[in-house]
Amino acid sequence: MAPSATNSSSAHASFTPAKIEDRLDINGELVPSISSKRVDVINQAAEKLAASVYEAGPEDVDLAVAAAKAAFSAWSELDSSTRAAQLTKLSDKIEQRLHEISYLDAICMGRPVHNDYGIGVAVMRYFAGKALDLGGNTSLNTADFVNISFRQPYGVCGAIILWNISTTLLAIKVAPCLVTGNTLVLESSEKAPLSNLLIAQCALETGFPKGVLNILSGYGRPYGEAIAKHMDIRNLSFTGSAATGRAIKRPAADSNLKNATLKLGGKSPLIVFDDVDLAKAVPAAQWMKEAMTKIGASTDPLADGTLRGLQADKLQFDRVMGYLDLAKKEGLHVELGGGREHAQGYFVEPTIITGAPEDFKVVKDEVFDLALFANDTEYGLYSSVFTKDVSRAWRIAKKLEGPTQTVDRPQNVLA
Repeated sequence: MAPSATNSSSAHASFTPAKIEDRLDINGELVPSISSKRVDVINQAAEKLAASVYEAGPEDVDLAVAAAKAAFSAWSELDSSTRAAQLTKLSDKIEQRLHEISYLDAICMGRPVHNDYGIGVAVMRYFAGKALDLGGNTSLNTADFVNISFRQPYGVCGAIILWNISTTLLAIKVAPCLVTGNTLVLESSEKAPLSNLLIAQCALETGFPKGVLNILSGYGRPYGEAIAKHMDIRNLSFTGSAATGRAIKRPAADSNLKNATLKLGGKSPLIVFDDVDLAKAVPAAQWMKEAMTKIGASTDPLADGTLRGLQADKLQFDRVMGYLDLAKKEGLHVELGGGREHAQGYFVEPTIITGAPEDFKVVKDEVFDLALFANDTEYGLYSSVFTKDVSRAWRIAKKLEGPTQTVDRPQNVLA
């Protein structure tokens, strides 16, 4: 197990776990990777090593998939209420350890400890509550026949998640998959694996059957690719960038034509009309992570009162700064921010750019920062409209493209 977590401020002691879990969760046991290779996890605020975890490889994926396959029959034959009860126990255990989870996300990807970490718990309980809705259909439309259809689990599923809201994303992947009778092999991001490995520990402590839930850590290549192309994985759910989504889709199709569901990065327009109260609309439109929160001083993510975190790593920081430099070179108007904040840590000032043409790269690409545009984009995540005019809200919301539209509030996680 990794060394004890340390923190320079005694005020944060309540957020510090006694140990940081660094092992893989395979077949109901926490184990080192077969290769014994490790991944360094960097504290982005301090720009120093926070921890290191075992790096899974294709051989570890094979073990996890074999365990999930062996566990599938017994798990899928349980009644759905029993599976739901197991998920509820897990959500209760996670809730008890949210202070540790928030600490781990803060030290590895800069998310403030006082962000709403309870969303993941709510997601898990929501899907557990849907267990009794898992019905089928009957039809008498064919003469002399009764047609009956019912839903069957896929079997072994794979999930690959992003770093930005890792606890919530884990819940979104785990809960619906397991409550419907599937088993799962989940890949956490190498940038933010610590909270996911703690949740693996929670699953073991609540008595999850061996092999039902397997949680690994490591790089997208080679072990993420191994999940995508594995012949015994029947369904794959991925959250991440469009480029990685394409890379995932190809081996998924080339292997066993597994069903692959992709939630990819994109721009999400937020339209505020002139009839709204800005004093209410602006706070309501605050975003959920790092720079996606209230505009204020970006400081230590472990500190009381920190509302806005920092970039996930140097690669992401350099990417954002590159976009901002490009905007300035192209003569766009930087109304707010536009530069680095603080000499240490990957902090970027809250930034608003105006006057950008719709085909400009900053408008089209997701950069994980406060560059707000209502725009035409190839891939939309969700759209929001703020107005007092109900008929206008419905008219505009129907025309906006994307899977989710909201009125007078930002994205609903449990929509």
